[in-house]
Amino acid sequence: MRVVSVGYVALALADTLASVLDDDHRLLDLREAAVLDGGGEPLALPFGHAGMLAAALAYLRADLDRSAFPFGLLPPTFTLRELQQVHEAVRGERLNKPAFRKRLLDSGKLEGTGTRDTGGRFRPAELYRMRTEAFA
Repeated sequence: MRVVSVGYVALALADTLASVLDDDHRLLDLREAAVLDGGGEPLALPFGHAGMLAAALAYLRADLDRSAFPFGLLPPTFTLRELQQVHEAVRGERLNKPAFRKRLLDSGKLEGTGTRDTGGRFRPAELYRMRTEAFA
């Protein structure tokens, strides 16, 4: 028997997805191309679907620094800490804070807004926005 599967990659905030799911659908955790059930145990996927998930993750991770998609998961203005959290979530690993910040600031993809985020628990951080012309 032959099975043809087509996979699509889309990123959305979990809160957004949860609000549109009905009782028959649920969000599952994904770790290193393994789908985990509510108890954290890997679920067996049929056919070549685990390979498709692995390929999708590799695609997202490979293009992370060259793509504008991480900025789509952030508000229009954001802190470097928030941007780093998005990168860490997609990569599945912690990043060196000074190296990450230097790389992104030197890339020319960010511009400072001249304002600070005063609503956080930490010292007010500078707010940035994506430079759209850097991705043209």
